[in-house]
Amino acid sequence: MTWHLKDREFEKKLEEFSGGNFVNSLNREIERENIDSEFVVWVGFGRKLLGDDDKDNCLCFRTDELEEVPEYNPNGWNEFPAVTPPDSRVCQLTVSHSLDEPIKYFAAFYDFRAKTWRVQDSGRQIDTKVLKDGFVTFRAWRD
Repeated sequence: MTWHLKDREFEKKLEEFSGGNFVNSLNREIERENIDSEFVVWVGFGRKLLGDDDKDNCLCFRTDELEEVPEYNPNGWNEFPAVTPPDSRVCQLTVSHSLDEPIKYFAAFYDFRAKTWRVQDSGRQIDTKVLKDGFVTFRAWRD
């Protein structure tokens, strides 16, 4: 699991600002249990301003501004959409719209621009809308 800001646009800007260090710093502070009695975590991170020297920055966030997100596991099955698929990599995809329907298997990739799964060979969109008892899982393609 990885911790992120619920406001992903702000997080993206902090990642750019810190040279990709912000999320790592946030997770390091949470792993150290550096959360104060008011449920605030202080995140220190560096930023290159001039030359090679990092300048220290520190921001604080309430824990209700954070969310724990499952990470992609290339060696096991991942639940979609809880886990973000790898960009443009072929995966084994399983889809069951409900318990009454058989499981469908695909060689597929996730199209981030269209926010949909597509069949590897044809590019056809795959319906991943599920009913109450359905599921969508994926893992790295294995020969």
